[in-house]
Amino acid sequence: MDRRLLEAAVSGDATEIIKQLAIDDPGVLLGTTPQGNTCLHIASIHGHEGFCKDLLGLALNQSAVSLLAAINKDGETPLLTAVTRGRDTLASVLLRCCRDRQLSGETILKQDKRGCNALHHAIRRG
Repeated sequence: MDRRLLEAAVSGDATEIIKQLAIDDPGVLLGTTPQGNTCLHIASIHGHEGFCKDLLGLALNQSAVSLLAAINKDGETPLLTAVTRGRDTLASVLLRCCRDRQLSGETILKQDKRGCNALHHAIRRG
């Protein structure tokens, strides 16, 4: 993953960086860390709703779909990552993005390595 993109995803302060990277090389937005996390996973871990919205708004539709459906080494999509970290508002945003892009239930109900999907984790969290 591009270092600038990783830093932006961690800090959540990235609108200009995302715009520039999306213009220069849209494929860079799909880069991953050694753990398989995309910038959308990283931003979800840190609860950066604005970053996620900006990223998905700037990404070409297919790139946005790829980001939403990306699975890390723990078997988590960004939606699962948000739910397991207690980022409820962000999880709602990501769920709407999945719906708006007509992603299949398979993506939305993807199970992690422990066999749990976002709904399982949400119920456990109360």
